This record gives sequence, C-alpha cells and structure tokens, in this order.
Amino acid sequence: MAQKSYGIIWDMDNTILQSHIDFCLLHKRVCSYLAEHHLLVPDYAQKTTAEVLMEIKNFSHYDPALEQAAWSIVRDVEKMGMEHAKLEPGIREVLATLSSVAYQVVLTNNSQIPAEMGLAENGIMDLFDDIYGRESVPDLKPSSLGVAQILQTYPWVAVENWLLIGDAGIDARAAIGAGVAFGGYTGSRQEDLTAYAPVLQFDCWSFRCGQEILRFWDKDLK
Repeated sequence: MAQKSYGIIWDMDNTILQSHIDFCLLHKRVCSYLAEHHLLVPDYAQKTTAEVLMEIKNFSHYDPALEQAAWSIVRDVEKMGMEHAKLEPGIREVLATLSSVAYQVVLTNNSQIPAEMGLAENGIMDLFDDIYGRESVPDLKPSSLGVAQILQTYPWVAVENWLLIGDAGIDARAAIGAGVAFGGYTGSRQEDLTAYAPVLQFDCWSFRCGQEILRFWDKDLK
C-alpha cells in the first residue's frame, strides 16, 4: 500500500466520541484520595487530573503504588462514562473523507482498552491506523511526548504535514510542544481555545470540515 503524505492526531473524548465522562467527578475523587495521602499538588483546582498525577512524582514521599491506586479511580470513572458512548455528530463523514490521504491516529489520556472498545462499538476502528491510550505513551497530554512518539512511527510524514485536533488546552499544548499544527474543536466541551491560535477551528462536524483540512495541507488536494 502506498505511503500517505499527511497525518492527523485525534483527541477522543468530546472530539470523536461523546463519552459522557464526568471529568469534574473524576478530578474530585482523585484529588480527595491524594489529599488523604498528603500528595495534593499546589493549585490542583486549576489543573487537569492528568497534570495533577504527573506532578505528584515530585513529592519526596511519592509512592508508585499510590499513583496506581489513583489511576484505578480514574479508570472506574472512565468506564462509567464510556458506557453507551456515541459519535460526535458528523465525525464519521469527516474521518471517511480523510482516510484515503492521511494517517489517522487517536491519542487519548484514557486507558487503552476502554478507548478501543468505544471506537469499535461505534464502527469506526477501521478508519484509524493507530490508537494510543495512556499505557502506550511515555507521558500524558499536555506533554508532547505522545505526539513525538507518533511522529517517530511515521518518519516519512513531514512534521508540517501533521495536524492535531482536540477540544482542550492540553491537546493544544501537546501539539505546540511537538511543533505540530493544532486544530480546535469546541462542539461539546465549549472550552475557549483561541489563546492557542488554532490553524483551524470547528464548532461542529460536517463534510465541509474534511475539505477544510485538505485545503489546509494543499490547495490542490481534492
């Protein structure tokens, strides 16, 4: 099969899937657990759960077993949110439009198996070339290490030919840190991403969005 010249790194929750994960509940439960073990980081309320769990490693009394227990709390809330997850309206058409010209890779902070299950249950696994859950990358978004790992997997695709699309600031920061263009989607989360100057901004998915992405790469692509 001929190699493709373009690539898209997709966030999953509230970009591809309406997963209904209660991120506020997740954050509250994890932070309560960490507080019990004197591992609550400064300004935790302004940080995502992933950022909090990344920073607890800086404590002198950090214990990997406590971190694993915290991630078990995360998995429990994720599983609840992934039950009966549905596609973001219109995303299937966008993915189908791009699959012939671009590698499509999911990069999610969610656990690998529930992520794959959610995509498979919605019949879109065959539209992706790779799925990277949190067990598959060196560090979680907003770290750019997961993005860098994907770029290394497809070394023939130029960095400027990659686009990361997500609905959150952690997605933007992961893209920017790896030198990859960022495209924002705010259909469900409604997070203000303008501070990150996305090269493309989508409020809902439609066939037109796929065409906009193609034009971003190459005005001659049809």
